[in-house]
Amino acid sequence: MPGEATETVPATEQELPQPQAETGSGTESNSDESVQELQGLLESLSGNLKISSLLSQNQMSTRAQLQTPT
Repeated sequence: MPGEATETVPATEQELPQPQAETGSGTESNSDESVQELQGLLESLSGNLKISSLLSQNQMSTRAQLQTPT
């Protein structure tokens, strides 16, 4: 239907793993691992946003084609 929101975003804030509080003293390796993990999550979210944007553009293009009389 026109105006109906049908897009879904694969990852939401609720689905992301929440950071756990460190009880011991922080070490460089833990910090480096955390940074790498966060960078991986950022890349994944960025990819999801690109996919969502492309799907949205494709959906709008398809709707326009369907509404155009031939």
